[in-house]
Amino acid sequence: MTASETMVQKHYFLIAGNVVYKVDGGAKGSNPMGIITLNGIITSDSPVLGIASLNEAQQVLQHHFRVKTEDNTIEIADVIILNIVPLGLQSENEFNNLSMEVPQ
Repeated sequence: MTASETMVQKHYFLIAGNVVYKVDGGAKGSNPMGIITLNGIITSDSPVLGIASLNEAQQVLQHHFRVKTEDNTIEIADVIILNIVPLGLQSENEFNNLSMEVPQ
């Protein structure tokens, strides 16, 4: 990534949500579910999130679920976004607290 690419500013958002997944077992005819609360980060060129950004937020939560459970066979039933917190307009370096100063 070039220095000019890291200077491009985007709007950062913290996403918090629940991933609802099917659990094996339970009484016959029942449909037991588990819930895990996760978070993630998305970026946007706009301070306003549209449907594409909401879809991306759900995908980020699903990805974190897969990483955390390490099991691709678990069936996800739903992803519920609980909160979206705007973190501001900033460059990738600003977000990661990286200084643009070159060491002498």
